Amino acid sequence: MKTISLLLLCFFYSTLYSQYIYNTSGYSQKTSFFPIDSVVTNIVSEINKDSITSYIQSLQDLKTRYAFASNRDTVTNWIKNKFLSWGFTNVELDPYFAHNAMDTSISAILNNVVATLEGTSKSKEVIVIGAHFDSMVHPQYSYDDASGADDNASGTAAVLECARVIMKQSYRPNLTIKFVTYNGEESSKPSGSNQFANHLYSEGYEVRLAINSDMIATNRQPLNISKVELHYCKGFEKYRDLVNEIAKRYTVINITEREGLTDLDNSGYHDHNDPAVGLAESDFSNYYHTPNDLLVNCDMGYCKEVIKIACGCLISSVQLNSQLKSIQLLIAEPDWSKINLHWKPETRIGSSEFNIYRGLTQQDAFVKINTSLVIDTVFIDDNVQNGIYYYYQVRAIDSLGVESMFNPIIKSRSVSLDSGILLVDETMDGTSVLGSPSDEEVDSFYVGALTDFKFKQYDVIKEGDAMLYDLGQYSTVIWQGNDYINFTGLAKSSDEIRKYLQFGGNFFFNGYYPIKAFSGKTGYPINSTPGEFVYDILKIKKSDLKFSTRFSGAISMESGYPPMFVDSTKSLSNYSYHLNNIESLEPAPDGKVIYKYESKFDTSTSQGSMKGLPVGVEYIGTDYKLVTLSFPLYFMKSEEAKQLMQYVLLNKFNEPTGIAVNSEIAPDEFSLSQNYPNPFNPTTNIDYDLPTDGKVTLKIYDMLGCEVMTLVDEYQQAGRYNYEVGIRNYELSSGVYFYQLRAGSFVQTKKMILMK
Repeated sequence: MKTISLLLLCFFYSTLYSQYIYNTSGYSQKTSFFPIDSVVTNIVSEINKDSITSYIQSLQDLKTRYAFASNRDTVTNWIKNKFLSWGFTNVELDPYFAHNAMDTSISAILNNVVATLEGTSKSKEVIVIGAHFDSMVHPQYSYDDASGADDNASGTAAVLECARVIMKQSYRPNLTIKFVTYNGEESSKPSGSNQFANHLYSEGYEVRLAINSDMIATNRQPLNISKVELHYCKGFEKYRDLVNEIAKRYTVINITEREGLTDLDNSGYHDHNDPAVGLAESDFSNYYHTPNDLLVNCDMGYCKEVIKIACGCLISSVQLNSQLKSIQLLIAEPDWSKINLHWKPETRIGSSEFNIYRGLTQQDAFVKINTSLVIDTVFIDDNVQNGIYYYYQVRAIDSLGVESMFNPIIKSRSVSLDSGILLVDETMDGTSVLGSPSDEEVDSFYVGALTDFKFKQYDVIKEGDAMLYDLGQYSTVIWQGNDYINFTGLAKSSDEIRKYLQFGGNFFFNGYYPIKAFSGKTGYPINSTPGEFVYDILKIKKSDLKFSTRFSGAISMESGYPPMFVDSTKSLSNYSYHLNNIESLEPAPDGKVIYKYESKFDTSTSQGSMKGLPVGVEYIGTDYKLVTLSFPLYFMKSEEAKQLMQYVLLNKFNEPTGIAVNSEIAPDEFSLSQNYPNPFNPTTNIDYDLPTDGKVTLKIYDMLGCEVMTLVDEYQQAGRYNYEVGIRNYELSSGVYFYQLRAGSFVQTKKMILMK
């Protein structure tokens, strides 16, 4: 019986493990970032298609047309009376003076209709839900033909239905809700929405969110594959995510996203840097601004689904904004085998107690890592494993134990300098013509130059700017930029590189324009002074560049550095197989010249005028070591580049060579052997065979599928490999673990047992 139970348990955990591996490959769904709220569910469930249909029919019959038409007061009074019939005690017409946008000689007093549900404790904090009720037709039609069922009686119906169901539930929000139907959006200046936004701000309101619906009743698709456009403001992606979550939770329709509020009624709020979202039909009406914009051409089932999104967003936003406000600034600084967190709460947060949460991915279920409430705004996480990325979130706590929402998530990793070489690739993927190498060509070149070393590649173009948490695991960083089109990552990462070197790392740069990139200065010569990164860190005080000059190679000025010459197969014949755009590097007092500019042109010519100037500088200090070359190694002869790499890494940076490979025996197939000894403590060995060159990862996971070690993550040549696994630097408990080899399409997992 015990044996059967153990087998079932192993099956359960192995299934869970395989699911985890699958999910971490990019298929995991995003974790909900706000709790299921029964208040939202109850209110949204009250939304009724018949009610929505009746609003649109009535507005169509009342001719909700061109803003200056004679019946505008009839429409505003009808809307006002609707609000009053549901129990609103604060309903008013909000007048403003407007001109006809097509004939400015015509003017009138127009009225927005505003129903206010005042907040119980935060009456000056407001969420606005609005839509315009006027409509118009193209000039070839009579004004009397402007029925406007979709445009925009449907949006007005959203405001009305949200108001009705909220009052039916006797909902009393903590902050104020304003239900607004705007007049004069179609053809007046100023628009009703902008005018109302100005009124709010002039009266001292703080707008937490503005929600707008504009034409939400046209759909020609089956409901389950229909779409609604979500317009949102850059910088307020949390509300974009909220709308997506509401749609997924409460409706059957799908969201398509558009950044910006073009043609919607919320620009007045966005202009004040307040969050705003808008909903609009994706399958746009064929009857827009024509007499045929009638209820019969509307899909009321679709319209109901969109209104459920608007209503859910409204109530969820009230609920979330009623809670503590979010942490506004969170920094997770890498340190030796720990991560230092510090943060700044929003000024209105009213709390000085916090919880710290951590996950292994941004989509993880985060786990609280503090044992007691944190009463400061700093926290040191020293329970980390080197080489593993962590994601952090800090939440404020109020006196009732309620946690803040919308808290930022930040990524970090500790510093260890124990994982060999990181090759940072900043070269833009080229066209493979001369002078424009492809990403594959550049990768192949550096893999060949680093054959004898353990290294991992980091592509700035694909993975983003390299941060200290990306660099700090490695004892050496080689940064290459083999084009002169893109070098923005270098400038953005200068502070991170400074921090990395302050921990004692090694840095080797080769590429175009290092001083221009690091300094951010334009125009030559470039002078650097104490206090600047180029002077203090790179140990270079001056750089120059003459664009007519031609570079054929670099002459060694220091024993051990091999001479470097341009590979004629990678250079242009019309440049006489030279390179251009090579900076000179004049060292600061602590720097040493290691290479000088070589050219086949005489110094008396413009092409040879930089001949003899320094183009390589080293600094081999007790604090850190670095080599800076102002020429790209990719365009040099490959054997010379490999010789240079080996000399610097072995003799200057003291890097060991990689895992030993038995090159005399070429395996016929991929294989992963059982570790030995097994069980083990404190070390064990893992053997594997690679019949071909390629990218290889070897990782260890616990029983729940959580990654606990990355042993190998690099490009390796074909051969037989042995890896010794030690647990001294990892706080692993006794138990069953899994190790997995990935090499191309080959994936194999085996079980290992740690016994303490």
